[in-house]
Amino acid sequence: MARLQRTTDRPVELTGTALFSGRAVKVRLLPAETSTGFLFVRTDLPDNPVVPATIEALGDAFRCTSLSWNNVEARAVEHVLSACTGLRIDNLIIELDGDEMPALGGCAADYAGPLREAGIAEQRAERPALKLERTVTVSDGTGTIVAMPREPKQSR
Repeated sequence: MARLQRTTDRPVELTGTALFSGRAVKVRLLPAETSTGFLFVRTDLPDNPVVPATIEALGDAFRCTSLSWNNVEARAVEHVLSACTGLRIDNLIIELDGDEMPALGGCAADYAGPLREAGIAEQRAERPALKLERTVTVSDGTGTIVAMPREPKQSR
């Protein structure tokens, strides 16, 4: 059964220290329209460039998840994205005044709590769902992931 997309009811503002650079960072988590996904907006740069949270933007970083788009980075994004996934938030604008998210307490819970307090709003569009129709295997030589379609339920 499909579910509706979700965003937050109202903005959330968080401040903290970036783990790798040690800089003070401010981040604003803003409601977004349906089918926006997650967009990191670098408010510290001219024209506020946007870095989408897509597989195409996945960067190469040491000990954190980094996104890079048109030579603009958003680093250490894993905790905010994990919190959104756990809360089933699909659309969010993430304004960031540096290249790295604040570490806060070092886990997704430090983002999830404020997002939950802001409220979760259902939107008027279904969340796209991936339907796996055949077995897919991905291997890089050191590990393998296999995804298989669910067997249809047998009626009794």
